[in-house]
This record gives sequence, structure tokens and C-alpha cells, in this order.
Amino acid sequence: MFVTQISSGHPPFKAFVNVHQIKDHLSLLHKFAELRASVEGTANVEDISAPHETGARWPWFVGLAVERFDFSFACSPLLR
Repeated sequence: MFVTQISSGHPPFKAFVNVHQIKDHLSLLHKFAELRASVEGTANVEDISAPHETGARWPWFVGLAVERFDFSFACSPLLR
């Protein structure tokens, strides 16, 4: 692969993210994919309000997590 450096009259900018941050982000995405597969693959859902359709469980689960986070944020004086 050939890399051509072009001068624009401006100093080169520093990358927004580094390789370590990219690897961490990809690892987080992988964990979310595993969690989604686990949530959608669960046969017995204990919560009566949980949808029984497999494809509807993930949006319900994420929505529940967001509600819980919002509640925790609103109740914590340290996070306001």
C-alpha cells in the first residue's frame, strides 16, 4: 500500500481515537451483541410485561435499562 502525504499548509491533526480505544469500542460492541443474543434467546422470561416475541425483547430490554438509568440519575445527588 502506498501512502501519499499531501501538504495542505496546515499542521497534521492528531487522530481523534487511538488503536487501544478502537479495540475497547469493538469489545464493547461484541459484549452488546452477546447480551442481545442472550436476551432474545431466553425461553422463560420471568417478567410478565416482557414480550414473548423474540424480536421484541431486545428493544423492550434496552428501554427498561434506559428507564432504570434515568431513574438512578434523577435520584442521585452526585450525578445531577
